[in-house]
Amino acid sequence: MVKLLHKYKESGYFLAVVSSDFPETLLPEVKEYGLENIFNEVVTNADDKFEAVQRIIKENNLDP
Repeated sequence: MVKLLHKYKESGYFLAVVSSDFPETLLPEVKEYGLENIFNEVVTNADDKFEAVQRIIKENNLDP
Protein backbone atom coordinates (compact mmCIF):
# COMPACT_ATOMS: atom_id res chain seq x y z
CA MET A 1 0.00 0.00 0.00
CA VAL A 2 2.85 2.41 0.83
CA LYS A 3 4.43 1.83 -2.58
CA LEU A 4 1.09 2.48 -4.25
CA LEU A 5 0.68 5.79 -2.40
CA HIS A 6 4.18 6.83 -3.48
CA LYS A 7 3.30 5.94 -7.07
CA TYR A 8 0.11 8.02 -6.95
CA LYS A 9 2.03 10.98 -5.51
CA GLU A 10 4.69 10.70 -8.23
CA SER A 11 1.89 10.65 -10.82
CA GLY A 12 0.57 13.97 -9.53
CA TYR A 13 -2.51 12.85 -7.64
CA PHE A 14 -3.79 15.01 -4.77
CA LEU A 15 -3.70 12.79 -1.70
CA ALA A 16 -5.39 13.57 1.59
CA VAL A 17 -6.25 11.82 4.83
CA VAL A 18 -9.39 12.72 6.77
CA SER A 19 -9.57 11.04 10.14
CA SER A 20 -11.42 11.35 13.42
CA ASP A 21 -8.21 10.31 15.21
CA PHE A 22 -6.33 12.80 17.34
CA PRO A 23 -3.18 14.30 15.79
CA GLU A 24 -1.00 12.73 18.48
CA THR A 25 -2.27 9.32 17.33
CA LEU A 26 -2.39 9.72 13.56
CA LEU A 27 0.66 11.87 12.78
CA PRO A 28 3.21 9.49 14.36
CA GLU A 29 1.69 6.65 12.32
CA VAL A 30 2.00 8.70 9.13
CA LYS A 31 5.66 9.32 9.97
CA GLU A 32 6.27 5.68 10.98
CA TYR A 33 5.27 4.54 7.49
CA GLY A 34 7.29 7.26 5.75
CA LEU A 35 4.22 9.06 4.45
CA GLU A 36 4.79 12.53 5.91
CA ASN A 37 5.66 13.96 2.47
CA ILE A 38 3.06 11.99 0.53
CA PHE A 39 -0.20 13.60 1.57
CA ASN A 40 -1.12 17.07 0.40
CA GLU A 41 -3.34 17.42 3.42
CA VAL A 42 -3.91 15.54 6.67
CA VAL A 43 -7.04 16.42 8.64
CA THR A 44 -7.42 15.10 12.17
CA ASN A 45 -10.24 15.40 14.71
CA ALA A 46 -12.74 15.37 11.84
CA ASP A 47 -16.13 14.89 13.42
CA ASP A 48 -17.81 15.43 10.07
CA LYS A 49 -15.65 13.79 7.43
CA PHE A 50 -17.96 14.79 4.59
CA GLU A 51 -17.59 18.43 5.56
CA ALA A 52 -13.81 18.08 5.80
CA VAL A 53 -13.60 16.51 2.34
CA GLN A 54 -15.84 19.23 0.90
CA ARG A 55 -13.55 21.89 2.42
CA ILE A 56 -10.45 20.25 0.94
CA ILE A 57 -12.09 20.08 -2.48
CA LYS A 58 -13.11 23.74 -2.34
CA GLU A 59 -9.83 25.11 -0.94
CA ASN A 60 -7.77 23.23 -3.49
CA ASN A 61 -10.06 23.74 -6.48
CA LEU A 62 -10.33 20.00 -7.02
CA ASP A 63 -12.74 18.38 -9.43
CA PRO A 64 -14.63 15.75 -7.44
